[in-house]
Amino acid sequence: MSFVRSYLRFFQVALLYVFVPLMALGLPLLAAYGALSPFEGDRAAMSAEQSGVPVLVGVGSGDESCVLAERTRCVPPNRTYLVFPRFLSNGGVSVVNKFSDSTRVESLPGYGLLYFGVWASCAWLFVRKLVVRAVGRA
Repeated sequence: MSFVRSYLRFFQVALLYVFVPLMALGLPLLAAYGALSPFEGDRAAMSAEQSGVPVLVGVGSGDESCVLAERTRCVPPNRTYLVFPRFLSNGGVSVVNKFSDSTRVESLPGYGLLYFGVWASCAWLFVRKLVVRAVGRA
């Protein structure tokens, strides 16, 4: 039982002191990075299907040699965007998949709410647990 308690304590500390600050600070920094150096290929692919302002919220690595016809066997590199004002109506994200022969935009309704919920809870925990506790000690 001692092993389980120590494992749970390690998991709690890792979540509170590593994951929460990374999410609370990292997501706004990633959005700023996407705004300061936009990926023009992504904007061009998204403008064909959707109008709005894309905000970068995720980057995924993958196999650069993926071909659209073989997409079941490999995962292409991708970027995830919240597109405003469309996000406000359906809570969705747009995923831009970069295949070696083309670029494909996929809309996932409701997934943006998950992104926003995780970020909001991490930001709240970050401010509540870490910043307030540090200010209270000073």
